[in-house]
Amino acid sequence: MFGRTPDKSVNCSQLCLSQRYLQHYYTKQCKPIYDDRCGCPKTFDCNYDNLPQNQSVCHFEGRIYRIGSTIVTQNPCRICDCRQSGHSLARIDCSIAIECPESAFGLKPEPNCYFAYRRDKCCGEMVCPKLGQPKRDIKVCRYKSKDYRLGEKIYPEEDMCMTCICTDDWLENNPLKSKHCYRQTCDLQLNSQFTSGCLPVYHESTCCPIDYICDKQNKQTDRLTKVSNLTVCLFNGNKYPIGHRLQTDNPCVECQCSVPPDMTCIHKSCPTPQSNNCYVGVWDHHICCQKYNCN
Repeated sequence: MFGRTPDKSVNCSQLCLSQRYLQHYYTKQCKPIYDDRCGCPKTFDCNYDNLPQNQSVCHFEGRIYRIGSTIVTQNPCRICDCRQSGHSLARIDCSIAIECPESAFGLKPEPNCYFAYRRDKCCGEMVCPKLGQPKRDIKVCRYKSKDYRLGEKIYPEEDMCMTCICTDDWLENNPLKSKHCYRQTCDLQLNSQFTSGCLPVYHESTCCPIDYICDKQNKQTDRLTKVSNLTVCLFNGNKYPIGHRLQTDNPCVECQCSVPPDMTCIHKSCPTPQSNNCYVGVWDHHICCQKYNCN
């Protein structure tokens, strides 16, 4: 997604925004315009005239789905359909989700057992190694000085949008190149808030958006027309220059005009308490990270 080779004399880590904060642009088929020094997108040209205009069918990843048909996604835990919304209008509905006992209800595996996963399956399958089997005969995947058994999920620290599954072909020296490592798909176009023009709210410690901010003035026209000035961001019917910051109703969420024409909204991460004996004395709704009292 990046353009030319970065200029080593420039601190590109400060000028370039992480690619995971730009996912909504690529979903909307916006064209990136690259910075000459760092080769990363500095703005996007969003010509919404190129988007599908037929609203009597559903559109997803370049395919057309008629009302009543099931939409195939890369997430086996997600069930989506193309449904009728209003008079002859189609919308994608993903209200049905599969809940796995181990994640939704905290089901623990039996002693000496664990849950093994496959990419094409939603929930894990309980696997119980044979009792008395020598540990040297049990295949494991080693990552960051920790051993994972076959089928266990691995979340690489190098890329929070990547998920790996321990398999026989695990590459310990180059884990992200392992055959069963795959990039998480956020499927933003399946979210009704996103398709109606709301801004995604990303989180510092996750891959996909965790929330959306919708235009209070309900001026969708600003977000559904071609933006001629690529040096300003549009938000609530107003234009903001690059670098302008906006506080939201949530003290943890800050929106900044970093890569026009959309504001980039990010939810801050807060440090975890030092121990289980820590508690918040008086909750302050005006700040994001609360102060803990620890015994």
